[in-house]
Amino acid sequence: MNFPLRSAIFAVFIQVTFAQSPDLFPQGVNRIDFETDGLFSGDIDISNSKLSFEQVRGSWNFSGSVGQSHHRVDYTPTFVTSAVTRREEAQNFDLQIERAINPRLTLTGSVAHSQGFIDHRSIWISEYYDQLNRFDPAYREAFPESFSGSIGLQWNYDPAKSFLSVSFSQADTTIVPGWETEVNELTGDASLFSTNETLRTFSGTAIWNTVVNSRMRAQQTLRIGRTQSRRIRPQFQSELAYALTSDLTVRLQLGGAHENPTLISRYGGLGAVYDMNSQWQVNLNYRYYEDTGEVNTANFNTSAPAIATRELSAGVRWSNGITSVLGSVGLYGIDYESVAGTGNVFFSGLYQDRDFTAVRVAVTHRF
Repeated sequence: MNFPLRSAIFAVFIQVTFAQSPDLFPQGVNRIDFETDGLFSGDIDISNSKLSFEQVRGSWNFSGSVGQSHHRVDYTPTFVTSAVTRREEAQNFDLQIERAINPRLTLTGSVAHSQGFIDHRSIWISEYYDQLNRFDPAYREAFPESFSGSIGLQWNYDPAKSFLSVSFSQADTTIVPGWETEVNELTGDASLFSTNETLRTFSGTAIWNTVVNSRMRAQQTLRIGRTQSRRIRPQFQSELAYALTSDLTVRLQLGGAHENPTLISRYGGLGAVYDMNSQWQVNLNYRYYEDTGEVNTANFNTSAPAIATRELSAGVRWSNGITSVLGSVGLYGIDYESVAGTGNVFFSGLYQDRDFTAVRVAVTHRF
């Protein structure tokens, strides 16, 4: 999406947001958040910053964010490429609108847009193809971006305690394509061609959130999505928060997904939050993720092998009821299955085990 069109979308949003009331910022129903986080290792640094807001205006609820990410990647060469340090930035925007039809029904809608490389993997793959094919007239450098939208309905069947929501979304994503050389058997001429670089995904999501009792809240999420040229991918996630005491709460998360013919993912997390007093809170979290790797569809491709990740973090939060500040630090490790003897051995420098230091700072202010 070009800049004028993006500007027009946000201009319309601003007009819709503030046309409802002459009071631009109604007292007590506004929130502004700023957060920044980073992952740092010997050859890859990633930082993300986001400014977001939420405002309630009668039966309307508006929220949105603008963010930017920065990547520094030390590209490891193969025998056909050279070492290089590459830096990339990306921007992302999103907007959500909720409209309460009555105390039990709420309509929801959202749009989101990102432009630029949002992960170090796509930067690595892009650099490989840039070096390999930059002098071929048929080659095009990658310019990743995405645009998505969703619409949904939330049923508050037990107001302030339980709700059931359903939503449907569509996402169009421009990715870094793979490039291959094809030789004409009759003429012997070689020509460069790319894989599909634009993917469209449709998905539906159902969420059930309920207060089980005075100590426990649970949420179940079912998402079914399909990306063009691929199979349906169902995903289920279960979350539970339980107050062991008035000061100590534990949180559990379990989930998984499956996509034929081979992809299976599993993940989970366990955390604890302790309120030291009315202002100070400490937390400890552990997360785990694993999958069987992407589908290998060619003799030479960029598909990721099986992966397992682990993260252990600890944080502290201060709040005076109006402003809160959260800081955390953690260790994040990635373990890949070996790519030796596979079609993506050219990306062995990308798919190697790494240990990251993770840091996060977040500030929230209500007014």
